[in-house]
Amino acid sequence: MSQQSENVPDTEGLEEATVEQLTSHDQWEWNSQHHWKHWHGLWSMWQPTEGPHIAKIYKSVRSLWPVDKERVHLYHRNQWYESSGEGPDVNWEGGPWAMYEFKHSLQDGIWHPNSIDHRILQFPNGDLGWVQLALKPNDPKSVVFNEMHFMASPDARAPVILGYDFEGKMGVALMLEETRDNDKRPEPSWQGTIWKHHRASLEESRIEPVGTFVGTEISIDTHLEMTSKKAVWKGFRGGLSEEDANNMDCKYILIHLPYGFTVYAPQEAAIDKPHAYYVSWVVDDNQVRIMSSRYFADGRLQYVKSGTYYKSA
Repeated sequence: MSQQSENVPDTEGLEEATVEQLTSHDQWEWNSQHHWKHWHGLWSMWQPTEGPHIAKIYKSVRSLWPVDKERVHLYHRNQWYESSGEGPDVNWEGGPWAMYEFKHSLQDGIWHPNSIDHRILQFPNGDLGWVQLALKPNDPKSVVFNEMHFMASPDARAPVILGYDFEGKMGVALMLEETRDNDKRPEPSWQGTIWKHHRASLEESRIEPVGTFVGTEISIDTHLEMTSKKAVWKGFRGGLSEEDANNMDCKYILIHLPYGFTVYAPQEAAIDKPHAYYVSWVVDDNQVRIMSSRYFADGRLQYVKSGTYYKSA
């Protein structure tokens, strides 16, 4: 295997990392603190290798609430409906699901009953990855399907979702979610309060923010080892030059979503190759955040990473 094929997009560490062993209860507790709410939003999906325009769009309500005061029993239901705000629910990944800490919070992450192949790896700041434990090259449904949730504030989150269907076509989605008091649909005219809903196509290009961005990043693996270190953000391509990318066995593509989110990911499912799904969020001129999920060459998940970087003086 060539040296170039070993490269994956990443940040640059500045110091020795510290490692902490998490427990399954840590994962459950952090998820409970940040995410057990009624999330209303807009789900938009693009197929970037087919064109820049939105391929599918829905409004959504994703509701998670505790059944008991001890918060060891969770009820989760999804609603999807037309972006006009009217019409019946779309029968798609709706649940409902019942989850219990003793049953679903495991030693490799939180198992959501929607998929035995995925785990939630939850960060203390609210970010999370709902990620596939291993690629499945022969699965007729999906080779890989990952959600990486940026926690923008206690009442706003932005999951970036990507994967490849059974035909090998890449799909990328962005959800703009915010909390409301209940799980009832808002009036059809509602177009978001924290996040303003959009109907935007993918941007052809995007200028990276100028300067050096330094911050703290955390990685969590499937043994619930949490690694923290100081690092430098290395741009949308994670330190890989365009020449590097062109010489790699695994071809990557830059995808510029609305609201400053940029995905750098394999154009096709990266079977038998080490790779990463790398998402940068330019919050403003002085702050960049990333989430990424990295896989070994044999297809197993290596870790999920969350980082926040600030422009140096």
